[in-house]
Amino acid sequence: MKIQHISFLAALLSVAFLAGGCQSASNDTAPIPTAMTAQKGVSARINNQAWQSATEQSATDKAYYAVRGGSNPNELTIIGFGAFSGMSSAAKTDRITLFLTSASGIGTYPLSAGSQAIYTATTGALVNYATDATRTGTVTITNYDLAKGVVSGTFSFSATTGSAIITVTDGQFTNVPFGK
Repeated sequence: MKIQHISFLAALLSVAFLAGGCQSASNDTAPIPTAMTAQKGVSARINNQAWQSATEQSATDKAYYAVRGGSNPNELTIIGFGAFSGMSSAAKTDRITLFLTSASGIGTYPLSAGSQAIYTATTGALVNYATDATRTGTVTITNYDLAKGVVSGTFSFSATTGSAIITVTDGQFTNVPFGK
């Protein structure tokens, strides 16, 4: 009888321990709206705040797009116009620009002073935060489909404007069309 009582107590404590471990951790930051959810667009966390490109697209007003080449066919620029979560569509004028000098297809590309990332804040005074020799990052292209005219991938970087520094994490661009 004593062994059954101890076995019951051990089983009860195990269940209580496991149930307590199943609770989700509290996260006071808003979940990031992802471009993957929208199936198109650009999203990221800027200093841990969710940022999302606008979703409205028209023939003359693009919320996100990519441009290839010019004189160098491997140049690729990806641009998303957006704002932090909770802001109206009209406020989505901040911009993330990813400029790659040698994006020949799927792969990971470094960001620094040559291939560069720029975050342009338009609330208040216009401020450009850019990667440089010490504030760097990466862009990983996971889909480069010239037939469908879209590019997808991920990015992260730190950038500066004078003494101010921002950190951009969890960046995604999904099915961003070529051309403006």
